[in-house]
Amino acid sequence: MPTFVCVLIREIVHRMQSDTFFARFARSMRHLVFLLPALAVSVFAQNAPYDVFPPADPPWYRVRYEAPKPKVAPGELIFPVNYTVWIPPGVKSLRGVIVHQHGCGEGSCKSGLTGAFDLHWQALAKKHDCALLSPSYEQPQEADCQMWCDPRNGSSASFQK
Repeated sequence: MPTFVCVLIREIVHRMQSDTFFARFARSMRHLVFLLPALAVSVFAQNAPYDVFPPADPPWYRVRYEAPKPKVAPGELIFPVNYTVWIPPGVKSLRGVIVHQHGCGEGSCKSGLTGAFDLHWQALAKKHDCALLSPSYEQPQEADCQMWCDPRNGSSASFQK
């Protein structure tokens, strides 16, 4: 931590020690002051991986399909995909499935991991006795969206499994 920040913190703590309430507050917060910059650096330095998503406990369910390796045959999906579905509690019979499809690009694909947890989409699905399905295609940065959004490239087959 820069020296001037440490000096500033010491000065603030010294001035606050004249009052009992502020002295206790300053003592309890001084550790947090040193912890926050460390946390901020680690949080902003991370890239959110595709394996970080909410648990899929009922009424949510999740299935994952890996990309075929080492070779991908024509018509096979080249990216792994997670499908998360939310089934409204208390629905006796589903009338349909609403697909909450993410957009193109690495950031958009990651947003698909939480699509089935979106309360607005859940309200729409529940109103019409539908399930809410959210796919998340794990498209790498700079990859072509056509490799998953064109059903002829394997997304149709994995979607229908």
